[in-house]
Parts: sequence; C-alpha cells; structure tokens
Amino acid sequence: MLFGYDNIVISGAIGYLSPLFHLDAAGTGWAAGCALVGCVVGCAVAGTVADHLGKKIGLALCAVCFALSSGGIFFAANLHQFVVWRLIGGLGIGAASVISPNYIAEIAPTRVRGRCVTLYQLGIVVGILAAVFINMLIQRMGDEAWNTAVGWRWMFFAGIVPALLFGGMILPAVESPRWLMKMGRRDEAIRVLTQINGPDIAAREAAEIESSLAVEEGQISELFTSFRRPLLLGIMLAGLQQASGITPIFSFLPQIFRSAGAASGDAFFQSVLVSLINLLFTLFALWLCGSRREKNAYPRRDHIAICLVGFGRLVLSRARERSSGPDFCDELRRRARLRQWRGVLGYHLGDLSH
Repeated sequence: MLFGYDNIVISGAIGYLSPLFHLDAAGTGWAAGCALVGCVVGCAVAGTVADHLGKKIGLALCAVCFALSSGGIFFAANLHQFVVWRLIGGLGIGAASVISPNYIAEIAPTRVRGRCVTLYQLGIVVGILAAVFINMLIQRMGDEAWNTAVGWRWMFFAGIVPALLFGGMILPAVESPRWLMKMGRRDEAIRVLTQINGPDIAAREAAEIESSLAVEEGQISELFTSFRRPLLLGIMLAGLQQASGITPIFSFLPQIFRSAGAASGDAFFQSVLVSLINLLFTLFALWLCGSRREKNAYPRRDHIAICLVGFGRLVLSRARERSSGPDFCDELRRRARLRQWRGVLGYHLGDLSH
C-alpha cells in the first residue's frame, strides 16, 4: 500500500508546487519523476540488503525511508530539498518492490502462497486509491492559495501515518525462514515454518529449503552472459509497458482533467473515480487469473488496449467542447493519438515481462 501511495501522491501536489517553486516544464517533469531515480537505486541494492540484514529489517528500512520522505517534504524550502526527500522515498519504493513479494512468498502458508503474492498488486492499487482520495480531501480544505502554500505539503505528510503503522507491524513479524536457514539459524527457521504450516509440512519445507540452498550458486556476471537475452527481453518489455504512458497518467491525473476543462475540485474527484475503477478491475483481474479458465484470460490485453484508445478519444472530445482555439485542439489531438498507439503497444507486450 505504501508503494502505491508514495508513488502517486505526487499527482495532487505537482499542480501546486510548480508555481510555488517557479518551475518550467522540465522542472515540473523532474519534480514529478525524480523519485524514480531513487527507485532504480533501491531496486539495485535491495537484494544485497535483504541478503545481509534479512527481509524483515529490509522492509523496516523501507518504512523508515517512507516516513523520512513524507516528513522531510513538509519542510522543503526549494526544489533541491524536495528532490532529496523524494529520492529517499524512491529508495523505499524501489526496495519494497523487490523485498515485499519475496517476503510474502517465503512466509505465506503453502496453500495460499500464490494468492498472497497476487494480493501484493492489490495492495499497490489500494495505495494509489488512498493517495488520490486523501489528495482530494486535502485539496478541498482550502482555496488555491492555501493549496499552493501549504496544502500540497500535507498531501505528502499524510503518508507518515501508514509508514509508521507499517513499521510498527513489521517489527513483531516473523523473519523469512529461508533467510534464517541461509544464515545457519535452523532452529528458528523450523519454529517459523511450524507457526505457518504446522509441524508436518514444516519438516518437509525445511528439507526443501536446505536442498535448494545447497545447490544455490552463481555470480552476477552470469546475468550478462548466460541470461543476457532473457534479461534484455524482460527489461525491454517492462520499458515498453511504461512507455505506454500509464505512470505519467497517474502522476498527472488532476492536471490531465484540468487540461480537458475540468475545475480543480472536479479534477481531483475524477482522479478518485479513475483509481476506484482501477481497483475494481484489479480485483476482476485477480479473479480472472486465479480461475481455471486461463484460456479466456489472454484477451484481457485487447480489452485494455481498447480502453486506452477509448480514454484518449474521450479526453479529445471533451477538449473539443471546452477549448477556445483550434491550435490547442490540434496539439491535444496529436498527443492523444500518439498515446493511444503507445498504449496499445505497451499493454500488448508489457505484461509478458512478468
């Protein structure tokens, strides 16, 4: 949930911090996307941190990053300070994206392990909905001047509450039994496995973990030799998914609706509706992927592509109704068509990277 919240909370704030810090288009883009640089670093170091300190401590450090970022941004006096705190938050986002699904898979009971891992995606979507909903509530607490001066800071600061709750919940949680076994703490690992699955299954899983650890070997250089082709393929497909424009859409949701002619309050409300529909279709996708009718699951990419095309045309039609000049319509038409085709390509290919 924190992953989704901290990543998308910028959507409500970017329209107010840009005039406050006197940002041009490049500065606005950097303010909105700088956290992704921290995400890259967080993803790169998360495995090493989790291997040495454990996944439980790794997640606790993610919570610290989230809390520091939320609190620090509240007092940011300029763009440079804002970027520093967003980079720290990005570290937490990137590290959590690596550690969380692995931790869930390693501590979840065997009978529901797959379902628990898929719920990780649901948590992200819930976090996105929470972010845009809290943004809307805060935006309605004051006028434009108040939101520009203070309101956007509260949007970030609100994230400190779930960060502290997450940190408080992860501390009494169990450590990954696989990591305990890897560190030679076999008795503790057996105890954790017994709590999760019972003594009979625990003994079998302990033997399986020991067997897999015994043959676990490899070097990072193998990624660029033996696994170079699948690695590059996965990176390219994931990149195409992002190139489809889904991240910019969520990062600038209120701004997109404003550019289509909506008032500020309506733009924030419509952002909540988009996120709510996103949640509903995520629930539908989880049901679809978990059902036995897997052959019927593949057309979902075509459905998503159709929805993206329809969304682009909807924005375009609203712009035609509200725009006062033909130049604006022509430019928006060109960009909307470009995003439609990028969306079709990205979503037909992007989900294959998993």
